[in-house]
Amino acid sequence: MYFNEAKDKKMLHDETIHKIKDLHGVQLQFQDRLGMAQSLEIRVPFLDKELLEVALNVDPEVKMHIDSNGEGRIEKHYLRNAIEMHGNNLLPKNILWRRKEQFGDGVGYSWIDNVQRMCENAVSDAEFANASKLFPEDTPVTKEQFYYRQIFEDHFPGKCAQENVNRWFPWSKKDNTVDASARSYAKDTHKKNFST
Repeated sequence: MYFNEAKDKKMLHDETIHKIKDLHGVQLQFQDRLGMAQSLEIRVPFLDKELLEVALNVDPEVKMHIDSNGEGRIEKHYLRNAIEMHGNNLLPKNILWRRKEQFGDGVGYSWIDNVQRMCENAVSDAEFANASKLFPEDTPVTKEQFYYRQIFEDHFPGKCAQENVNRWFPWSKKDNTVDASARSYAKDTHKKNFST
């Protein structure tokens, strides 16, 4: 969703390159571990080298969320349109043109709400009041963040480990964000129905 805030095609292209270069750090390790835990070898066809070369040489203008008339359009419009035109009914339209969800949100918002409620109950008000003393660097601003940070610190104590964590922040927020879920980021954008 945050790609909606790319001010121009250069900003979108630069962030795309940045995201691709950082995939190995978290997302691909996560995929690999999930697969291996089930004795499966995961394939990531959209990361095929030749496909990436083609995709990165497409004019970023067609990847923007605003078309040349200033109208909003659904994310990955260019890719969706290519599949619709040349995919021989590869995907049903209701799947092909549905709103993309951020990776963690794809499990369903009720699941996310339940996790947040569980964290609220797991961290006492007294513990949370000491958050800045326990975690003076990148202090958690919610009980959910506090809960995750406690787990992290138990397994990886020390400043060196904490400094090597790459956390996602929206472009518009350089500070600690309350909820990295796409539903809280650009709420208006998340609820819009863009043209297909």
